[in-house]
Amino acid sequence: MKAGTAVLTVDAAGMRAQNSGLLLNMIWRERQISRAEIARRTELSPSTVSAIVADLEHAGLVRSIGAGVSRGGRRPTLIGFCDEAFSLVGVELGASHVTVVLTDLRGRVRTQSKASHAVRGDPEGSLQKAKELVQECLEAERVPRRSVVGMGVAVPSPVHP
Repeated sequence: MKAGTAVLTVDAAGMRAQNSGLLLNMIWRERQISRAEIARRTELSPSTVSAIVADLEHAGLVRSIGAGVSRGGRRPTLIGFCDEAFSLVGVELGASHVTVVLTDLRGRVRTQSKASHAVRGDPEGSLQKAKELVQECLEAERVPRRSVVGMGVAVPSPVHP
C-alpha cells in the first residue's frame, strides 16, 4: 500500500444498510418490481434481496402487491413502495402568513392549513402558530406524530442557526 492511501472498510451492518438503501430507492423509483428483478439489477443474491425486502416489509415501507407477468416459470410476486407508510411536514413562514402541508412519502399533499400571521414582527408567535397548524394537519388526517419522518421549513430571509 502506498503512503497516504487509505483503505475503506465496511462492516456487515454498514453493507446491509447500504444495500437496504439501494433496494428501497429502486422500489420507490419503480413503484413495483419483483425480488428476482431487484437481484438481477443489483447483482445481490436472491437470499440477500429477500432478507432485506423482509426487513423493509416489517418496517412498513414496502409490501407485496400481487403477481407479475411470467417470463416462463412461475409468476413473480411484485413488491411496491408504501407511499403512505410515513408522512412529511412542510412549513412555510411568509412575511404575513404561516402555511403547513402534510404529505406522503412521494410528496403528495394530504392536507394543508394556512393562517395569517405577522411573521416578521412576531417570530415566537410564528413558531407557536406553526406548531398549532402542524397539529391541526396531523389531527385532520389522523396521523400520529411518530409517523412523521421529516420536516422542511421555508423562510423569507437568512436564518441564524
